[in-house]
Amino acid sequence: MATNTFNIYNYFTANQTIPTLLISKRNTDKFENWAEGVTTMDMLSYKYYGTSLQGRIIQMANPEYSDQFSIPDGKVIRIPFPFDAVKQELINKINQYNQE
Repeated sequence: MATNTFNIYNYFTANQTIPTLLISKRNTDKFENWAEGVTTMDMLSYKYYGTSLQGRIIQMANPEYSDQFSIPDGKVIRIPFPFDAVKQELINKINQYNQE
């Protein structure tokens, strides 16, 4: 379990819009049933990544939901895993985006 953090905002300037980045599916991804009013992205982040600060990554892996408040009860949420591979994928995509 990774305990380091990844701050996506460090890769963009203050006035730059953060793009929607899609995270690839992996055979190692984890899945959780969403319990409306109980489950939060922060909670899932802590459970799988060892820090509550990576909820945005889980949100990016589930782009069909605009935010955690729009996820219906019982839906299966994908948690991209392992963290280090996901982090590297995002860094590569951000670098590519910033070069365009």
